[in-house]
This record gives sequence, C-alpha cells and structure tokens, in this order.
Amino acid sequence: MAVQTAGVEELERLPQRELVRRARQRGIRGAYRMRKPELIEALRRAEAMEYADNLSVGESLEDGAGERDGQRRQDRHRARRRSALIGVAALAAITVLVVVLVLVLGGGGSGSDVGQTKSAGGTAYKLLSVTTQDAIGSLPSSKGTYVVADIELTPPSGLRPFAPVAPATLVGGDGITYEPSVEAAAALGAESLATKQVKPGTPTEGKIAFDVPPAAVTDSELILRDLGGSAQTSFKTGL
Repeated sequence: MAVQTAGVEELERLPQRELVRRARQRGIRGAYRMRKPELIEALRRAEAMEYADNLSVGESLEDGAGERDGQRRQDRHRARRRSALIGVAALAAITVLVVVLVLVLGGGGSGSDVGQTKSAGGTAYKLLSVTTQDAIGSLPSSKGTYVVADIELTPPSGLRPFAPVAPATLVGGDGITYEPSVEAAAALGAESLATKQVKPGTPTEGKIAFDVPPAAVTDSELILRDLGGSAQTSFKTGL
C-alpha cells in the first residue's frame, strides 16, 4: 500500500485524527499523544527520510575500468542524497518553527481558542489544550475517538468548596451536542475534573473527555457553563 504524502499547508488543514492516522501509517510511535504541531513535524521528518531513501544509489558496477566509474557514480548519488536530506530537513524545521510561532501568538491552531481565557458569568475558564485519542488508558472509544479538553477554571468567590459535575458539553462539527463520558472520566482518574475539589476564587485544572464519532471532531466547540449561574461561554477546539 502506498504511503500518502502531503505538503505542510495540506497537513495544517487536516483534522488531528487524520494526522494521527497518517503518522501510524508511517510507523511513528506515540502519535495519539502528540499535539497537532508535533504531528506535522513528525510527518514532515518521515517524508524527508522517505524522499532520501527513494533516491537511486544502486547503479551496478562494471568489471575492470568500469568499476572505477561505477564507484564515482555511486559517490555522486550519495552526495546528492545527503544534500537532499539536509535540504528537506531544514525546510521541515523552518515550517515547524513557523507553525509553532503562529500557535503561540494566535493562541492555538487555525480557528482555535486554545490558550484563551473566557468568562461564563462569575466563572473564568482557560482552555489549556484539546486532543483526540483512540483510547484513554485501556478504555477504547466506543464511538470512534475521544475529544479530551484540559481546562483551568476559577469559580466565583461566593461558592462553597465542591466537586463540579461536568460543567461542559461539546457541540460537534456534525451539529450534535455530546455530554462528557462518565466511563472516560473514570479512566482519566486523578486527571479528571470530576475528581477535583473546587475552591472559590482558586484556579483548578482538570480534564473532560467526550466519546464522539470522527465526523464530530472537525470544527467542534466546547461549551462551558457558569458554576454559580446559567451563563455559558464557548471555545473553538481548533481540531
């Protein structure tokens, strides 16, 4: 089966799940744990190695006087291979640097609210990261993939300490609204927001996971509700 290749602009437009699939196709380990910039960098490096390996260096050598000519041709091919590898690797490094700068300055990928802080009534939310995973620990997704949001919340100062009960929903790119997965929360363990005791006026970090079909991932939005009222705010996941 041929391995699919793509330019960096095409890779940036792809959803994270497709990037993970392509990374696995190339044998890149730990792809499901990578963020989008890391996946792009890994794929570009893999393409650089593929490009270099496909250059012809196997011309046959002739006996006698022809053997010396064959050796010189082989040396020239090796030099071209090294130059091509260095050039492609340098281009990939520059591309990744540009992508990282865009993410840092813009607060996430294209159409992403990652890194931003918003208020829902008296509750402040910061979206730290959003990733997709085929499984959480030993728990595979029953619908296709998990969307895992890592958030930091600061509740109103007038509330008593409590454990929040899923103050979020996910509006998928398919137009369907998804509730947090109870099973995924259990699999997240101490990382789950549901295990945290929230103190008034104190930032608390935790993760919320949604079990969704692949069609829901692209252009999805995270809806977060005020812990002390009915107000809510939304974050674009950038997936």
